[in-house]
Amino acid sequence: MPGCKTASSGPLSQVASAEDAAQIARGYDTLVNANYVGCGVPLEVMKRAVQATTIIPPAIAGTFFPLAAEKVFKPSIIPGRNQDNAGIVPSFNVFVTSRGVKAVNFSCLSCHGEAIDGRYIIGLGNRSRDFTQDVRAFTNLLPAMVQTDKERQELAVFQKSMNAIAPYMQTKTVGVNPAINLTYALFAFRSPDDLKWQDSQIMDPPNREFPPVRVPAWWLLRDKKVMFYSAEFSKHHNRIMTLAAGLCMDDGESIKALDAPFRDVEAYIRALPSPKFPLPTNPDLVHAGQAVYGRACAGCHGAAKPDGTIEYVKTIIPISDIGTDRWLMVQQTGAVHQRFRAWGEKAFLKMYHEGMSVDLHQGYIAPPLAGVWATAPYFHNGSVPSLEAVLNSKIRPKYWRKLGVVEGTDYDTQHAAVKFSQESHGQAQTLPLLKRYVYDTTLDGYGNQGHTYGDQLSDQDRQAVMEFVKTL
Repeated sequence: MPGCKTASSGPLSQVASAEDAAQIARGYDTLVNANYVGCGVPLEVMKRAVQATTIIPPAIAGTFFPLAAEKVFKPSIIPGRNQDNAGIVPSFNVFVTSRGVKAVNFSCLSCHGEAIDGRYIIGLGNRSRDFTQDVRAFTNLLPAMVQTDKERQELAVFQKSMNAIAPYMQTKTVGVNPAINLTYALFAFRSPDDLKWQDSQIMDPPNREFPPVRVPAWWLLRDKKVMFYSAEFSKHHNRIMTLAAGLCMDDGESIKALDAPFRDVEAYIRALPSPKFPLPTNPDLVHAGQAVYGRACAGCHGAAKPDGTIEYVKTIIPISDIGTDRWLMVQQTGAVHQRFRAWGEKAFLKMYHEGMSVDLHQGYIAPPLAGVWATAPYFHNGSVPSLEAVLNSKIRPKYWRKLGVVEGTDYDTQHAAVKFSQESHGQAQTLPLLKRYVYDTTLDGYGNQGHTYGDQLSDQDRQAVMEFVKTL
């Protein structure tokens, strides 16, 4: 199966039939090779732009042009890519647009893939993507790189969409994600009747200030069976994906055409196993930790069976109980989400002749803990840098700075944590070149409060349960 060794330390989950295996293979091929955004930067323009930015010192390029600062063109580290994509990183796909131009744009793996200790894991939420800068600082330089009329026409389509949504996708810190707000911004420019792009907004756009999101691991969807931290969508997952992916598709028919390919993508995602912890564990501590897990964690995250696996049951924890930052929940259940939900209902009825089926909850889903060792920083907003701090609220840093992001050495596998330094002050008092690496829990939506259940455990019990969940 293409991509299996990259996605995890073992093969994809066992599939029921050859037909299922073929669908999973098609889904992988779509992910890593296909055009599902509709437009992009003409490939040769992107090559010229990346080459031009090499004369800019890395610190400055990374601050003002994070897209250009990324090493885009180098041999692919995942298998199964076609000839056009063999020389580009997984975050991007090269494809031919409907206008006949070979272009490059972000792939799903720009948010849903990440490396730990040099091993790229498909489905792991990206923790280092930089959305802190206005992307127009880069895209508005691109016309200077154009050499042909076809390049100019294709770039104009890309710029129209990117410039429209750019104000609604800037985060406060590296590693958190604006995908929900970005999608709402796209809705504001599309008619729900035919999904054609409009030159001006047809409804109020989302807020420019929005709650940050830590991208959840794809493999969790297999057990939890609902999308997003607030568990809004229990079905039509492939269609929700296409609404977000179709950045500049021409119209509703183009987006609707993604329905079948993204059923294949969903099948691939559901077949992904969690990555196995790559270091030795202490068997005695694991055994003790399973008992602690049963007492302290199983009620929300699923009961541990005798073989050490988890029998997960979807559980929504009321915000009054979990106590974590509430802004994301408020957005998804309040007036902001309501107008976009109404848009989605109308668009779904027009395209698919059935509604979106949205569930609203005054709380967050307790996720399965499979592969939890790899998913720091924790909580829905990525506010807690280590698994130990998840279980001990007293040691959570108020301000912390991510280390090793640029060098790709930012993960502490043994301790299930990102590498960080505790800071004495927040973003307001931090130098501009460094502030985007500072996680400031005093900012709206970035709070690290709540989930204090582990505070009652002894240090020994906390160490034991951490050792056990590494094995999940």
